[in-house]
Amino acid sequence: NTVDVFIQINENILTQIRSINFVNLANFTSSQLYDVINLRPNGPLNLNRIAESYATLKEFYQKGGYLEFTITTPPEKLVKFVENYEFADITYQLKEG
Repeated sequence: NTVDVFIQINENILTQIRSINFVNLANFTSSQLYDVINLRPNGPLNLNRIAESYATLKEFYQKGGYLEFTITTPPEKLVKFVENYEFADITYQLKEG
């Protein structure tokens, strides 16, 4: 007995990050936070890093002496895809305290 197995691989385009915005950023530069989350504009989108970025940023601020830090953007609204998923805009609403 034999079985024919067909595997179809559908590769989509790699989504590029068009912009990363940190709203209400007061005490650091965007460039510093790009290094913290390990993502940059014009780089490839990595959804695992996006998910990890909440904890990574919180730890960064805590190590910097901040008692209160919150990302008020819900995870499902953090990434906005544009131009048929070719590009993504990422917006972090921050509350530094």
